[in-house]
Amino acid sequence: MPSSGTQLTDPKFVTAASVSLYFAPVPGLVLASAVLTAIYQLWEQAKSNKCAARDLAVRCYVLLSHLAATIKSKGQYRSDKIRDAILDVEKTLQAVQMKMKCWALLNRKQAFFKQSAVKLSIQSSHEQLNTCMMKLNFTPLLSDHNWQEMARIQGRRDHEELITYLSDIANSSRVSQAVSQENTAIIRQLMVMMKEV
Repeated sequence: MPSSGTQLTDPKFVTAASVSLYFAPVPGLVLASAVLTAIYQLWEQAKSNKCAARDLAVRCYVLLSHLAATIKSKGQYRSDKIRDAILDVEKTLQAVQMKMKCWALLNRKQAFFKQSAVKLSIQSSHEQLNTCMMKLNFTPLLSDHNWQEMARIQGRRDHEELITYLSDIANSSRVSQAVSQENTAIIRQLMVMMKEV
């Protein structure tokens, strides 16, 4: 089990509740921390596309972590450059949150019918994160996290989960149909017996 310090800094162990613990104390990151918390809550509540939502939340976390480290290493957050970086990250995270809000809370049926729109929204969010990282010269984050490959893998996992869910529905439907047919046969037998009486 990782230490509690690792759980706060490793995106794989982060929860919505722990985001504020890690980022809120960093000067200037209260709003960005609140938005990232909302993104993690959307991921945790997602009923479909959960893998893609997690991947997106983790990339947002990595972006904010890098900004927090930059602020801590500079020892100040009041410079124009740092303030501009904070605003850029806040805007990017807010845009991701708004897009995520449109699809993360869809039920499985709605998500099935809106698959292509959800996929485009996720891709657009990743591209916004890339643009922000490049603008802030956080290029190491771009090479360390091959988001396109991860998105493809997560998309396959989400698709497999959806197929499993749909096959469960089909199986349930078949069982219901069989029970219904059985009940119909029993009712017919009862009707025949009542006519004989």
